[in-house]
Amino acid sequence: MNEDEFRQSYAQLEEGIKASEELKYRTKKSLGRAARFPAGKIAFAACLAVFAGVGLLFGTGALEKIGATLAGNTFALVAYAEESPTDGGGHAGISLEKFHPTRTSAGYLYDASSDTVDFSVVTVSRYYSFDMTVAGKNVESVAYSIEGEGVCYGSWKSDRGSEGTVAQETSQSFIVAYDDGTQVVREIGLNYVLDEEEKAEFDRLYGTSDADGMETLLAVCDAKRLAGTSITATATFADKTSQTKSYGFEAAEGFEGMYRAYLSQWATDPQDTGSWASLAGEPSLFNLVEKSR
Repeated sequence: MNEDEFRQSYAQLEEGIKASEELKYRTKKSLGRAARFPAGKIAFAACLAVFAGVGLLFGTGALEKIGATLAGNTFALVAYAEESPTDGGGHAGISLEKFHPTRTSAGYLYDASSDTVDFSVVTVSRYYSFDMTVAGKNVESVAYSIEGEGVCYGSWKSDRGSEGTVAQETSQSFIVAYDDGTQVVREIGLNYVLDEEEKAEFDRLYGTSDADGMETLLAVCDAKRLAGTSITATATFADKTSQTKSYGFEAAEGFEGMYRAYLSQWATDPQDTGSWASLAGEPSLFNLVEKSR
């Protein structure tokens, strides 16, 4: 391969690689120096320049992505990939069908040993059902993990019109074999104590027996905690390579008002499947955000 042929091949390779402008400049600069070498050394110098670029790609993680693409290995969280982007900036609305509250325990701190209640502290335990199914190519298994203060995965399983069952164990991670089309549904558990401002509002609503107001308050408090939560999925492919993607939650614009509107639509019986059907097509309460690794 002569120098002109190599430069043309490099230009084609460069177009398919997402790398920083600095990396491309340094590689081109190395090729420029090669032009001053004797003809027999040009190809060797050019190879050195490419190897130097590959070394930098290792450092940025770009090489792993390129290798996965060449092998045809792909995967993504379905709840993220199938929803319409809200602003084209890495955010996607997540429907109630894929992410909704399931269980609530909230109230003043109770001490069972002394059978007393501490009215200065409000503890909250809330759970959201989350469809974490992934879709991909050549995937063998998927490992899930969760990070954030007071968060965990729960194993509540239910269907509409059924109370379901609650398993006692919770965890920060689990692994499942990939079976295309099979749903992976788990709960995201949030456990926290209301801050001073939140508790003042809780006290007021408790005194007026405003059930919808209380539920809306807790949902707003949940949204604040979910903003600091990360869901990570790591796919292992048939060739034993792996790829990791991380997702976070953010409340949609106008969250509080939308949540109150949802509550007003729900039937008196929370197990009535019609109450869920009535929410079809409504704006999403939360956005999923794909985070950088």
